[in-house]
Amino acid sequence: MKRLFLTALIAFSSPAMAVQISEEQYNILLIENQRLKQEIESLKNGEDRLIAIIERDYGEQNFQGARAAIKSLKEIHPQSAYINQANEFLSKILENEKRLAQQIEEERLEAERLANLNNTGIWRVKNFVDNFGNSTEISYITNRGFISGFFSNSATQNSKLNVRIIIKSSREVDFKLYEYAGSNPAKAYSTDTYAVSMQNNMGKQIFLSAVNVSDRLSFNKKDSQLIYEALLSGGEVMFYLYEVGNSNNNYRFTISSADYFENAVLKQKEKIHPSLAQSKLPACVGSHFNNCAGTMTSGGNQYIGEWKNARMHGQGTMTFANGDKYVGEWKNAKRGQGTYTWANGEKYIGEWKNGERNGLGTQTFANGEKYVGEWKNNLKHGDGTLSYPDGTVIKGLFRKDKYIK
Repeated sequence: MKRLFLTALIAFSSPAMAVQISEEQYNILLIENQRLKQEIESLKNGEDRLIAIIERDYGEQNFQGARAAIKSLKEIHPQSAYINQANEFLSKILENEKRLAQQIEEERLEAERLANLNNTGIWRVKNFVDNFGNSTEISYITNRGFISGFFSNSATQNSKLNVRIIIKSSREVDFKLYEYAGSNPAKAYSTDTYAVSMQNNMGKQIFLSAVNVSDRLSFNKKDSQLIYEALLSGGEVMFYLYEVGNSNNNYRFTISSADYFENAVLKQKEKIHPSLAQSKLPACVGSHFNNCAGTMTSGGNQYIGEWKNARMHGQGTMTFANGDKYVGEWKNAKRGQGTYTWANGEKYIGEWKNGERNGLGTQTFANGEKYVGEWKNNLKHGDGTLSYPDGTVIKGLFRKDKYIK
């Protein structure tokens, strides 16, 4: 009988040894080898194992691994009863991946913004002065150098123009126009209305109106907001203005790059209080506390944060006269989700409703006790865990501040 030779290298200290087997034995080994491959493949891609991998990787947020296992399950076990559940997982994975990609992009943009935080482009933040030239607490945003343009009237055509933009807030925008590129703004001796066309960086034309008051053109709240938003978008912003009833009297100028205006807005808020720079809302100016970020002190209490309709609304910090402090969310002047720290060191982190602890929250007491769980009307109420300084832990149901079981 023809004999086949199979040489195997055995990892011993002795020299390699040659093992001689028959053709029949060789064929048996081939069959066994094929069976073992199938068994390995079954262990590797068996239905139960793939399901376990899907659930494990999904639970650990290893979405790439979960997706690969779902794909294998569909290809190898298309009749699996688990397919519907796998598709639900896949749908959630796609949502999570989309959200994660968005988060990564937001973090990239935020990192880029922070890296350029001190770059305010053509803009700077200044403070108004009083009648004696003393700096006040009221700030505004303006352009560093004049913006150039042209003006025409009955006496001249296309003469040089300098423009100063004064922005107190998103609701108060003024233009100062310096004819013949001079240093003194044109003054009005009567109240004139101007039609204004603005073209933003997307090429969209927006029609506004302004009133000539003393040495400046002033815009109403709505139109000021539109200008403010155009500047926040950056890029080139163009303006054309003419006096209503006398179109021969007109002005035109272009902001070649309004970029980094948002950084100037942050700088303006930092002048009020550093923590306000985190808010996306514009700074509050004067007594206007609506859709803005600002500070107010009353009766020894100080609030620093966001406002809506003259009420604390959004993110903010209240420091009380007695030493207590609340940091977090406000809804119509009432605490939402946040942290309250008492002057004696006690602290509550969690949900609030109607000014009281309601919902899930964690309270650390001055005596060292700690409660984690549900609250209702300032009392421990619902499922919770109470830990004592000596290591004793009570876990279960609480009713009106008392442990039930």
